[in-house]
Amino acid sequence: MRKTFKNYELMLGEIVTYYQLIERDLKLIYLFLFNFRNRTRYTIKDLNFKGLGEVINALEDLDLETRHPYFASEDYELLKLLASKRNYYCHYSIMKFAYIDNFEKSEKFINSFNELYIDVKKLDSYRKQIENIRIKLERKTQNSF
Repeated sequence: MRKTFKNYELMLGEIVTYYQLIERDLKLIYLFLFNFRNRTRYTIKDLNFKGLGEVINALEDLDLETRHPYFASEDYELLKLLASKRNYYCHYSIMKFAYIDNFEKSEKFINSFNELYIDVKKLDSYRKQIENIRIKLERKTQNSF
């Protein structure tokens, strides 16, 4: 892939999309666990989480109380790191090089491009794993009510 700002923008859009999907899936996982545990029927509209970090913290509290958590403690550490990375990509990543003249040739842009490229690939893998947990829980909870 050519290291152009256009490709950077495309990857940035891709990674933000993955973060949105992860946040939604984690909210649904929380909701399925909460409803299953409490025999309630709350919907996603009933949740008041302000961001990915809040969702992760609430899910960790709920999930780790069970005998068979869906995520290990180490997974929650990774999820918290992902929340931090999400904030970085949404608010700061372009600032590393945005004010450099002819930045596409700068070392800062090339390093940022490479970092984003690697993170997109990793995040896609994590996203798929989280999605699979959501699907499994969704099936389990549908069969229990």
